[in-house]
Amino acid sequence: VISPNIDFERPEKTQYSDSALLEVLAFSALKNEALNQGCEEYGDKANPNPDIENDPYYFDGPAGETVLEAIKNLSVDEVTELANASLKKSYLRAKPRLQELENDDGSRFGTRAKVAIDMTYVAYYGDREGMEWVQGAPDKKGYRWCHKFATIAIVGDNVNFVVGVIPVGSIDHAPTNAYPGKNRSYRVGNVVRRLLDIADKYVNIKRVFADREFYAADVIKRLEKDNLKYVIPV
Repeated sequence: VISPNIDFERPEKTQYSDSALLEVLAFSALKNEALNQGCEEYGDKANPNPDIENDPYYFDGPAGETVLEAIKNLSVDEVTELANASLKKSYLRAKPRLQELENDDGSRFGTRAKVAIDMTYVAYYGDREGMEWVQGAPDKKGYRWCHKFATIAIVGDNVNFVVGVIPVGSIDHAPTNAYPGKNRSYRVGNVVRRLLDIADKYVNIKRVFADREFYAADVIKRLEKDNLKYVIPV
């Protein structure tokens, strides 16, 4: 879903095989390698018997740095759009199995789902120059800097299926004095509204579980507007 939407730089008349590229990235992810090392080390695994003279992917395909630069050139909103498009396709494929989590009550999607809204932190150890959405990590984390995301997931027995994600907060992106709370650059009510709008396209929500960070009047107002049951630590 994501790969074909990234505009790679490519020489004239060169074709990139999406499947071969994705296989290289999959090998890289399994081995926790960076994109450039992964393409160098696992390119032969994606195409073990290449036609070197006639295969445009093998002869002049995208290197890891090309992939990395293409992703770096995407805006935060573009990355978010691509990620949610990927989650949507994944959900539609998994929908028959997910429907088994709840009883069919004849509702719009044939299921009433419980969802969880969480804040997720991804550690960042690199150079912060030009990284608008890198921010300080909470004191309890074992790292100093991070990316911060809000996610909404369908939850059930041994199931946590993410259906939406948005980046949240950057004191460089928005002035903190525009929002309540210390060093805040977003409103939790806005975050909840955006996530519920995404999830509501797929499932009929009956209950929401949320982090204690979401205990706020505007969040509760949004939940009660749709008569949703909710559990939020206080």
